[in-house]
Amino acid sequence: MIVSIGEAKLASDNGTVKAASMALSTAYKLSQMGESVMFVGPIADDEQGAQTLEFIIDNCIFFDPAFCKGGSFTEKKLEDVFVINDDVNVVVLSGDFLDDRENVKILYNVLKTKKDVKIYLNAVGRQDVMNSELPGICTKVRVEEDKDPDYDARVAACLQNGAEEV
Repeated sequence: MIVSIGEAKLASDNGTVKAASMALSTAYKLSQMGESVMFVGPIADDEQGAQTLEFIIDNCIFFDPAFCKGGSFTEKKLEDVFVINDDVNVVVLSGDFLDDRENVKILYNVLKTKKDVKIYLNAVGRQDVMNSELPGICTKVRVEEDKDPDYDARVAACLQNGAEEV
């Protein structure tokens, strides 16, 4: 299973709801590619949050209700994702979620213990993240923009399937 960690944001384009955050967009694209994917991130407890959950369910994206509620990102909640889902072998980290130093610290503290998990970090434009310890435990780190909107999903799928090239 691939886990995409980040924020949950939606946008409406001519009446069609679509993923607007990098993490949710990557999860959506992976689900469309037929990959088993889980979104991990807090979801608001309001009408927009209900729309987000509906989008996640409609697009066959797994999620952990305990993690989504409460709004706070903690080591315990992230560790529980791996306890409950023992088949996680790829983690994708992306989006504005990485701008919070505490989130980066939590990610590092939990993921450094996951030796069998491949970690893909989209660190485009995030120098603070690049200066942290997090890139040192990642299998692949993206630092330059790519024009292909499916790039993160393709990298995650390649890591999941053992391919060396994207």
